[in-house]
Amino acid sequence: MDKNLKKKVVDRCMRNHLVQRVANSPIGSRIASGSFWSLSGNVMSKAVLLLSSIIVAHILGRTEYGAYSTIRTTIFLFFTLASVGVGSLTTKYISQFRESNLQKAYNIYVVSTLFSVIFGLATIGLIALTSSWIATSQLDDPSLASSLNYGAILLFFCTLNAAQAGTLTGFEDFRHIAQNTLISSIVETVSIALMAMKWGINGAIIGSAGGYIVLTIINHYYIKKHFGNRVSFKLKEVNKDEIEVIWVFGIPAALCNVLVLLALWLSRTYLVRETSFGEVAIYNVADQIKTMVLFIPMTLSTILLPILTSVKYGSKDGDAYNKILKYNILINVGITFCIGLILSVLANPILSLWGKGFDRPAPLIILCGSAVFASFATVVGQAIASQGKMWAGFVCNLIWSILVLSFAFLFIKKGYGATGLALAIMIAYFIHGIYQYAYLKYLLKHQS
Repeated sequence: MDKNLKKKVVDRCMRNHLVQRVANSPIGSRIASGSFWSLSGNVMSKAVLLLSSIIVAHILGRTEYGAYSTIRTTIFLFFTLASVGVGSLTTKYISQFRESNLQKAYNIYVVSTLFSVIFGLATIGLIALTSSWIATSQLDDPSLASSLNYGAILLFFCTLNAAQAGTLTGFEDFRHIAQNTLISSIVETVSIALMAMKWGINGAIIGSAGGYIVLTIINHYYIKKHFGNRVSFKLKEVNKDEIEVIWVFGIPAALCNVLVLLALWLSRTYLVRETSFGEVAIYNVADQIKTMVLFIPMTLSTILLPILTSVKYGSKDGDAYNKILKYNILINVGITFCIGLILSVLANPILSLWGKGFDRPAPLIILCGSAVFASFATVVGQAIASQGKMWAGFVCNLIWSILVLSFAFLFIKKGYGATGLALAIMIAYFIHGIYQYAYLKYLLKHQS
């Protein structure tokens, strides 16, 4: 037989064998199915939202686009406080109880949603009370107070969606998550563009809420299908531990996210005060492109939490748990490195899509490097969450936040602008990944 033909036959057999192994493995098929739907949904929705970003940048111009992106960052900082970490909470506990105790899973979903609505309404009030102060003293533009108040609409529906998205993830319903996210992204893009042309920054903020309103409605439909008529919520029958999960998992999960966004928000507002909204716009465009680098690793890490949780509390197979973790780290870091390298090489033509004034590749190239370390840290963080150690995760994120702020203030003060902020984030993620992984190894060693 010809050597080349023989090699092709061997390669095909190996591929078929690998496919067969994945198909015959319950965990492997779950990961493969979840990865397919999550990746396809995220690719399409991220592409749509990236198009939206380009359109809005052209409609508003660099300075107003920088102000718009800063307002969105501020609103999502409040959102992480309002959501009480219900996304991660519902993912973990619904994946843990969906087979063994569906009523308990439903109770946790309802309690989590009620808490997030209560915190959401309280946070909207907080925005109303502080919007003038934030716009004047932090953003250096009093006119943005009204934009912050309009953003409260966006915040409320984001809060509702957090519990819904976590619930569907807990059921590993990645197909409908992908479908729903794509639909809402298209609605959001159209509504942002139309509203921005009519009412500028305020219109773009209100338009952003349009996609989340649609997402909330269609997510609710599919959640009802999962629970069906087999469950009903009665407050007097809710157990103490079904409420305590808010403190044990939800609160620290929320604080983890708050710390991350607070550090990013404070560093960006410092960048505004030391430079201009134009400089923030340059950083934000680079940061949005960085999300393209991270969308595959972030998608894979999303499916990791429910699977790791079900393995830990279901089969309790330590070898399977370690293999899932190891392969996800290798795959995520490898994919991130390859995509980051490609986007770094193509930095100049990519940035030209946003128009004049965005042609500075250094922040983008550095953030692509930071994405490699961030993808590693994200997988390790999900593993820590699957162990239920969210307060330890909070401490890890606290250290990361201190690192980001310290390096950001240092580099921005030295006049590095957007490039300095990107560099601060890369260094912080590098250190963050090291101590997180050391802690996870300690956990796994002492539970075996």
